[in-house]
Amino acid sequence: MSFFKFLRRRSDSDEAVSFIEEPYDRPSNSPDEFEEMALQVQQKCQIAGMSARALRENTNDEYERTRYLALRDEVVVLIIQLHDEFLQGFAIHQLGKLCRDADDIDYFLPFFSSVTDEFIREKICEDLPELARFSEADAK
Repeated sequence: MSFFKFLRRRSDSDEAVSFIEEPYDRPSNSPDEFEEMALQVQQKCQIAGMSARALRENTNDEYERTRYLALRDEVVVLIIQLHDEFLQGFAIHQLGKLCRDADDIDYFLPFFSSVTDEFIREKICEDLPELARFSEADAK
């Protein structure tokens, strides 16, 4: 999708404004791209969550375990690529809910520790109350 840069030009005789369309490529890792990546994280976590819940019922299910681990790894790659702090926090929150569903909260702890935004940390702790003790320890 092309974007257009609109330039304002003044003429010497009046204050008329004209717009010149100059197509330019979207820079890599633009805000739209980050938003798309965050939505991909949410979707992958929802799909992986189905496998995580199935694993709680049958811990020997290799298909579900492989699916969960593959999707979790894909989510981690996306989280690393996100450079927007808020969207990265959102994505980490989704990973936390996934890890909770898989009884894999220890895997999530380093990600939780990397969240610096207090609002996001509070929201994560609301959904994952077992992390409140880690949040209090980080504050000390």
